[in-house]
Amino acid sequence: FAVTRFAGAGFTYIGRVPGTDTYDELGVPGSTAQELPGLNIVRFSGPRWFGNCASTTRIARRERQASGKTVACIVADMSMVSFLDETALVHYKREWGKPLPHRILISNCCARVRLQVQESGLVDMLQQPPETLARLHDAVLVAEAIARDTADSPVAASVGSATCSRRTGSASVAL
Repeated sequence: FAVTRFAGAGFTYIGRVPGTDTYDELGVPGSTAQELPGLNIVRFSGPRWFGNCASTTRIARRERQASGKTVACIVADMSMVSFLDETALVHYKREWGKPLPHRILISNCCARVRLQVQESGLVDMLQQPPETLARLHDAVLVAEAIARDTADSPVAASVGSATCSRRTGSASVAL
């Protein structure tokens, strides 16, 4: 725990303010943001580098699993990320390139981070629409469609989880 604290930048969960395209932290005084069904929207709290990317991933995964909620898509809001070092890029390509029970989209990236994730091949690996990199609301709309597609799948309903296809950009079930 002490190493994680020392490692720096963490994350917070955010949700959408009903009836708007505004997003805010969940569960803080003054926020009216609400969690969206089938989605986790996670805002990284600073640059991603070798000292924090693995611990943040581990903590987020543990919290998601402990919640017991079905998540079809995770949107990583990178509005507070000014850069990713090479170790972070390699880490995310390795972790997010595995077969997962949910889709991952990155969004709200500054120009430098957009360039880094594009040049590293991370965007190609995630196969997300390019317009979702710059604007969080665009990424959330895509994520909501993925969550709907996953929930509507008769196989997903009977199996209870889905693996998302990165090739088609839509949710599908892998058996």
